[in-house]
Amino acid sequence: PVQPNAPTTDVVLNRGDFQLPLRLGFPEEVMKSRGGGLTEALTTDAPRVPCATVLLRIHPAGHAGPVPAYASGSYSSSRCVPAPHEVVLYRSRLLREPLVALEAVRRDAEAR
Repeated sequence: PVQPNAPTTDVVLNRGDFQLPLRLGFPEEVMKSRGGGLTEALTTDAPRVPCATVLLRIHPAGHAGPVPAYASGSYSSSRCVPAPHEVVLYRSRLLREPLVALEAVRRDAEAR
């Protein structure tokens, strides 16, 4: 589907399993500055949060089926190609010892 150039009440919603980057900003403020329209630009113009994504499943009600494992390749991740600085961060993360969330919080609290 092609993104409309002007506000419209017609809606096209892609369905499937997606991995999307998290972005900084407030969509409602961007919408106001662009005349109130909800467009794909709202999800591409704002800067990305480094190494942060969300898995999103869009399916008709009652037809979603079981949740696929991330490693299954079911999620379209074409919008999440790591930027060069993210590649550096991911490599650094792979070299660290795995942290349990509670231990990470404890370490952070002790550092303050």
